[in-house]
Amino acid sequence: MSRHVKRSAIYRSAAVSLVLVLSVNNLLGQTRDQFRGRLSILPVDFSTLASMSGDGAVTAKLEGNTLAIDIEFNGLSSPATGIEIRTATRGRRGNVAFSFQAGVPRSTSGQFTQSLMLTNTQRTELRAERYYIQLQTEDNPEGELRGWLLVQQE
Repeated sequence: MSRHVKRSAIYRSAAVSLVLVLSVNNLLGQTRDQFRGRLSILPVDFSTLASMSGDGAVTAKLEGNTLAIDIEFNGLSSPATGIEIRTATRGRRGNVAFSFQAGVPRSTSGQFTQSLMLTNTQRTELRAERYYIQLQTEDNPEGELRGWLLVQQE
């Protein structure tokens, strides 16, 4: 076998290996994102500020199109009645994208876990930090706690 043929085979093998490594890195980088947020009171106006209390945290993992969310909250003014995922730019009120009542602990402290499927557009919105969690209570049906899902920096 000539040197030229051996060298060509080595170059092809190296090129194929490089393409495989880059493809795996690209897939791994795209399939798992992590998000985090802090839940704090949502003062709609001064008249409702006194009726709101509590705090919490949210973590979320996006694997492919599946978003797994874990929410912890405590110290609410009244029992929780629902959790919504809304979409808007940070600091603005937005429209409801997902709404949950089943499985939400009817208490002033608790934990909620949910997995849901996102469309490609919803994944893009999530990565652009345009989703937030809003927690409703008996005394504050328009929302007591809110927190944005922010990309977790490593």
